[in-house]
Amino acid sequence: MRYLVVIEKSPRNYSAYSPDMPGCVATGRTLDDTARNMREALEGHLEVMAEHGEAAPEPTAWAITVRGYIVPIEKTADGYRAEPPDLPDVVAAADTPERVESLARDAIAWHLDARSGSVQLPQPASEVVHVEIAVPRAIAS
Repeated sequence: MRYLVVIEKSPRNYSAYSPDMPGCVATGRTLDDTARNMREALEGHLEVMAEHGEAAPEPTAWAITVRGYIVPIEKTADGYRAEPPDLPDVVAAADTPERVESLARDAIAWHLDARSGSVQLPQPASEVVHVEIAVPRAIAS
């Protein structure tokens, strides 16, 4: 399965998470270290799920880029949610993928335009990678 992974820069290292796999996180000194550590974390997470008879979650998250900012979008119980890691004040939610993307684009544009000149805006620092994981046989569909 192919899972979206968001990698965020922090002052001393990087951290990663996958919207499709809540609670599964990793850190690393470099982007490559973090991506590798997240792959291992996802593989381990899936192995534990298999041991407990749980099915692997279907990958549903994707990302768009708006003005250089990565915007992960995830499916929720009642629709879709978009939240760019580098702009924590911006969140969009809607009932369709098209609507959440549109709202996210509008919200980011408004946010950046409203704050330009008055506050130093954060530079885009997050990355998105896709990690291909072999699902353990016990839970393969």
